[in-house]
Amino acid sequence: TIRILLTCVGKSDPVGRYLDRNRFPVATNIQEEGPILAICRLLRPHAVYLFYTTAEPDNDFTKNAQGVIELLDQAIPTCQVHPMPLTTLTDPTDYSQLWPVFRDAVETIASTHPTESSRFYVNLSPGTSQMETTWHWLVASRALDARLLQVREGRYVRGGGSRVRRVNLPWFG
Repeated sequence: TIRILLTCVGKSDPVGRYLDRNRFPVATNIQEEGPILAICRLLRPHAVYLFYTTAEPDNDFTKNAQGVIELLDQAIPTCQVHPMPLTTLTDPTDYSQLWPVFRDAVETIASTHPTESSRFYVNLSPGTSQMETTWHWLVASRALDARLLQVREGRYVRGGGSRVRRVNLPWFG
């Protein structure tokens, strides 16, 4: 089975930082792999499609995407990484912009991978909350047959668990 990951690029990619107030007597800055690298280490995808915004300085995630591409090339050299710059997207929180861009991209990607030999996964963690919702809509509407995955910060993982978990919502079966 060919594993294909669809993911947005977020602020914590390729490497994330957070302030951990729970495990230390003094709040400590923690650095760990961002959601995309964490999921790729576990999933070992054959292909990754990186969706990222390019508008305005605050929403230009081109450098983050380039960092992910470089580190994925080192970690999983056989993985094909496909940058998906969202150049027409001016507002990453506007559903009326997100839906058609994501839907069209998903249709194009799915048409290049035979469904009987491919399994799609979506990384819900990076990107805006509206981007995450759009992934949910694509799966719920059956425009995309995919397994939804979430990546947690390490501070929320207890007892040797995984940072990556499958999202099983009742309406997705």
